[in-house]
Amino acid sequence: LDKKPEDDIMAGEFRQTDYNQSNNINKTVETIQLRGQNYTPQYIQRLQNTYQVFLKNGFKMTEHALNRILGRINQGKIADIDVILDALKTGQKYRDTIEGGTIIFKNKIAIAFSEDGMIKTVIGNAIIKPNWEEMK
Repeated sequence: LDKKPEDDIMAGEFRQTDYNQSNNINKTVETIQLRGQNYTPQYIQRLQNTYQVFLKNGFKMTEHALNRILGRINQGKIADIDVILDALKTGQKYRDTIEGGTIIFKNKIAIAFSEDGMIKTVIGNAIIKPNWEEMK
């Protein structure tokens, strides 16, 4: 197999292409810029796959959130990505009255959003904090 430059995944960058087979046109899919420099190629692929799952479900996230998700799954604090997606779709929304942003909470999983709507972190074994105001 001949290796093309676009086949290389460089640390700190995702290159993602979606192929539209009906008319053979390549279109670039939104990517995330990684700042971590010590990621293995396998971990970069896991980050890439996780990012795409959430992006396809309508959620953008930070590199920190991606690392937290994979870390909490690895630690057993969160069962899998599907549990997070379920919380995002059916969890209770709260407003953080001190730090700002929105939190979605379900089954001890808290997903914190920044003011711009990006997921900034995910917490397993979370509890509802006193400074969270329930949103209707």
